[in-house]
Amino acid sequence: MLIAIIFIAFIIVGCSSLEAPEDEYIYSKISIEKVLIKDETGKITDTIKINHRFTTEIHGWLPNTCWEVYKIDVQEFENEFKITPMSRMKKSSVCLQIIVACSASVDLIARTTADTLRISAIGVDKTITKTIKVIQE
Repeated sequence: MLIAIIFIAFIIVGCSSLEAPEDEYIYSKISIEKVLIKDETGKITDTIKINHRFTTEIHGWLPNTCWEVYKIDVQEFENEFKITPMSRMKKSSVCLQIIVACSASVDLIARTTADTLRISAIGVDKTITKTIKVIQE
């Protein structure tokens, strides 16, 4: 009987440790203010050659000092990139309640055969879309 009780207690404790721990973060998109497209030399551009690399810089704001940009989600379509910069904050944080400037950048390659390429940066309160010309080589 004692062995059965110990066995059941072991199973209960073991099964409770299999549960996923609660996430300690709150997640959100950043507030976006502007988007810059730069060519391989770092100059701001509105044209890019097909199969060439370019950088998209996204500038915006975080709600307070505890938030951090932690990842950038990128979806690539035939002639469009949708970029979503994500931020997070620990739930237990005590923060200064001031808005904090932030930026994120991502390197992309223009693979489209279309004449234009759209780059959409998706923020918490708005989406900014830039259209650049694609030069066929």
